[in-house]
Amino acid sequence: MEPNDDEILANVDYENMSEKQKELYDRRIQVNELALYKTEQTIADELGVSRGTIERDMKWIKKFVSDKWVDDLAHHGYSHMTMSFTKRSEESLRKLYAIRDTLHPEENPDDIEDFLKIQQALDRIEVLVVEMTGAGPALKSMKKAITEKETNDLI
Repeated sequence: MEPNDDEILANVDYENMSEKQKELYDRRIQVNELALYKTEQTIADELGVSRGTIERDMKWIKKFVSDKWVDDLAHHGYSHMTMSFTKRSEESLRKLYAIRDTLHPEENPDDIEDFLKIQQALDRIEVLVVEMTGAGPALKSMKKAITEKETNDLI
């Protein structure tokens, strides 16, 4: 039995995907990035697909992206995952700041809600980055303490 798109995309073997599967995967990666600061309808309009398509993409993203994060952590280790997270966060921050800078709530009251939402997203991302980078030394210290305890238990 041939695997369906979701099974293939969950294991991401890009070289062996059909053109349709590559197109689906690439769109879902775009949707994942755009979903941080755009509505589903806006994403659908921008990508030229229906909102239902974006809703299905979001369902897939919620199902598989967190699993992919865990797989990356297990396969590449904490430092790889931290670098990957930091890179994605920096890109998201750059995009959000660019959007925020186009808004002028002091001149246009219609911009106030969008400005506040973007500012809240920026604040959340910045806190996550600080927490993520601060967790690295703590995890390294815990690993060292566990290793030392295991070594002492063997003596």
